[in-house]
Amino acid sequence: MIGVKLTNKGYRVVINLEEWALTPRELRRAMLLHELAHVIRGDCLRVKAEDATSADALLFNVAADAVINRTLPSLCKAPFGVVNPEALATEVGLSPATMTAAMAYTLMKNKLGELDKDKLQGVLQRVCFPADEAVMQAREPQPMEDLADIFPLPIHLRTWVAQRVQWTTSSESMAQDVKGHEGDEGDTAVAHAKDTKELKEAAKQDNMQDALPQTPQRGSGAGNGKGSAWTPNQAKIVALCERVRDFVRVNGEAVRQRNRSYRRQGRWMLYPSRPYTLYTHLCPLPGPLRLHVSALGGLGRCCKVGQG
Repeated sequence: MIGVKLTNKGYRVVINLEEWALTPRELRRAMLLHELAHVIRGDCLRVKAEDATSADALLFNVAADAVINRTLPSLCKAPFGVVNPEALATEVGLSPATMTAAMAYTLMKNKLGELDKDKLQGVLQRVCFPADEAVMQAREPQPMEDLADIFPLPIHLRTWVAQRVQWTTSSESMAQDVKGHEGDEGDTAVAHAKDTKELKEAAKQDNMQDALPQTPQRGSGAGNGKGSAWTPNQAKIVALCERVRDFVRVNGEAVRQRNRSYRRQGRWMLYPSRPYTLYTHLCPLPGPLRLHVSALGGLGRCCKVGQG
């Protein structure tokens, strides 16, 4: 029904007009806040439009939806069945209060192994609220004359959405939050930074900062295993993933800068990283690596080195 798309020209809030006309005002507000949370969190940076229907992309979207829905109880009452944060937290053995999308996605992917659409469908059946078909069939047209009814948000947030709305009547799923391209000029990362800054300013002007849920910080217990019902092996895998992610971000950017300089000089480019360097980064594991084969195997299955 609704989703956000990041392009090199900025964000687009894609809404199915026919479905939106049947959606009550309170639910419209909750759904808009949900999508604005995806913008603030930068979830669209992770998934390309051409990969939107892949099982991997859909699984991450489920994890992100669960984290966001935790702070939107009115959305959890939607008749079309949204992701239940409590159910997903139970599925991966985490505390709902400290669960992050990255943690839930990593542990779920490790649990499922080889991921396909059938396995994903099973996950959705276990972690989503059941849809109420009777309520869906009984829906009636809702007010659409005034902008405050169409986008029931405070004035500045409403303006941000209205400037970026893209109406559609397509029957295709609008639930995926992805990035794509419009023309040849512009960069999605730059567009994301610009629109996110404007969104945060709008939320501040409307005194709505707390209404836009974001990812818990590490200090709150997320990412370090504190306060979460993880097994020792799960905690070790998540810690390894974080180390690899930080390593790739720091070293990858340095190599990209040197490669740009080398290209200008007509010299050979560098490799992104060397195995012994990554090994050195992981070496704080106590004892020989053979004692951590299980954790490293889980890391290899659920972490794609190079994507950050």
